[in-house]
Amino acid sequence: MVFRARGKGGDFGSGIFIQDMLTPGSPLEVVATRTTTVPAPNNTIYNPGDTLATFNEFPSIPRISMWSKSVATRGNSQPVWSYLVDDADTRAGTAGIFLQRGNDLISAVNLLGAVPAPAAAVTGDNYFPYMAVPGAAPGTRFDVFPGSPAIADGDIIAFKGNYTEDNTGKTGVFFRDPVGSSGLAPVQLVANVNTVIPNLPPGVSGIKFGSTAPPSAAGDKMVFAGFDNEESPTYGGIYLAPLVANPTLTTLVGIGDPVPGETEETFNRFSEALSFDGRYLAFWGAWGSETIRLWLDCPTDGNKDVLAYCRDNYGDNYPVDVPANQGIFVVDTQTGRKVRVARTGEMFSDFVFWNFSGKPPGVGGSEEGDDGEPPRWRNTAFVAVSAGPRDTFMVAFKARTGAIDPVENNYVNPIDGIYLGDATEIVTVLDTTSDGQEIDPAAPAGSKVTALGIERDGFRGRYLALTATMVEAVSTESMAGIYLSRMLTPRGPTEYVPGRYSGSLEPVPSDLGKAPKSTRLSLTKNGRFSGRIVIDGTIRYVQGKLNSNGEALLNVKVKKEARQVKLAACNVSGVEALDITVIGGELNHNGLLVHDL
Repeated sequence: MVFRARGKGGDFGSGIFIQDMLTPGSPLEVVATRTTTVPAPNNTIYNPGDTLATFNEFPSIPRISMWSKSVATRGNSQPVWSYLVDDADTRAGTAGIFLQRGNDLISAVNLLGAVPAPAAAVTGDNYFPYMAVPGAAPGTRFDVFPGSPAIADGDIIAFKGNYTEDNTGKTGVFFRDPVGSSGLAPVQLVANVNTVIPNLPPGVSGIKFGSTAPPSAAGDKMVFAGFDNEESPTYGGIYLAPLVANPTLTTLVGIGDPVPGETEETFNRFSEALSFDGRYLAFWGAWGSETIRLWLDCPTDGNKDVLAYCRDNYGDNYPVDVPANQGIFVVDTQTGRKVRVARTGEMFSDFVFWNFSGKPPGVGGSEEGDDGEPPRWRNTAFVAVSAGPRDTFMVAFKARTGAIDPVENNYVNPIDGIYLGDATEIVTVLDTTSDGQEIDPAAPAGSKVTALGIERDGFRGRYLALTATMVEAVSTESMAGIYLSRMLTPRGPTEYVPGRYSGSLEPVPSDLGKAPKSTRLSLTKNGRFSGRIVIDGTIRYVQGKLNSNGEALLNVKVKKEARQVKLAACNVSGVEALDITVIGGELNHNGLLVHDL
């Protein structure tokens, strides 16, 4: 797992770190901190110490590849490149996107696309056309990289970039392979403000993207949201693009498309926060004209310059309108099937969460969400999707339940939670009624969860990463952490579907050439089962009968250790499955065995 952390004192300070969560006691690994030298290109010497430029901030959440330890992160720094313009010393390169590959930190793209070639040009050594903005005038550099970069297979980095052309601010989504072609492969354009929106309705033509959002990527594809107008979209949607030169955009869902699970309703808004695992896309969407008025108060904790900017320019009771009809949805990009997982008015009141962030004019600090613009109120939904075996999926999302005070226009004693759902059922993972010590024994006694968070690429395989803050109300003693859990599957009611069920309980191996041995069970119509279960690489043959609840409990020995195995017949995402949980030993296991049709 990769994460960003800010610290006070100590050897690490603030930076980007990796922890191997499957190896007990594994050491914390450092990707980069504020004392790390920015990787090449970097020729600027600073005193005291005669050192090259170093990082000074990491303004967004890092991402890790699905299939390797390669990491993508943003980083801000001192100017990294010095050169002469009319005999005057000029410096450039204060922000970039970086790839950690093995033990090497590599510059994927930096603000160096406008560095001119010297009289005696040496490609890639002292000027950087491969970091220029494609689709813009030659020598146009990026201004900023809003949001988090995404990382696909083969160490390809996908990102959003803002730039200026003809004194006009522009934006787009791009990708680059910083390793291929000896590190000289250029940035590739996916879509920008010159790109015509592909899913315009009949009779409408020529309308281009006015905004694009930071992408998610997996496998050899990326997804992104784009609209004609970010604040009030009329056209646009969510698009899939292969990571190749001049990619063709495929519309996954668009403004004006029917809302799954609703009658004669169409989407009129999508969140920019998308989760994509190479097959499934999870997203937030809204419909209808009904809204709910909320009053937002300036935050009291965080960067002092940002807090002051909010007080001076917005103040408390700042009014915003939230769609009354909104939900969490999943698209299967292989079949085109669209599923509504959750909506407001049933279990939940809201999926939209607000924060005040940005970069105050004239100050050097930056905050999460800094896109080169002054601080403002921003809202987002939080979703993370993961494919299971065959045609199953699970999606984790954040939601709020509560009533709104009609006078103060804010939620009264709301409950915020992280929930896990599929096409059939929703279960609670954690919420703000949870006991802190149930999550972490080191939490203060009597503490309750007060805040929870997930990241769009924080759910891979069956592992979900989340953040939690626990506070004891009387003493205000608190702690916070990042936690990882192998998710149990939501289970819908099922019949005993006879046939052979197969799947793996073992974690995905780091070496994909060594697939784990498969667990295989046969089930008859009266609930009798027989076959083999593979636990920690050991095969154990079992037989028995499911009870009236579709469950069975077995005791087995693996490497002289007693293990308990629970089988449960279930329906996951509309697919018949056996859900198996193995308890005991250093590693517990759970996994889906899907009916072999």
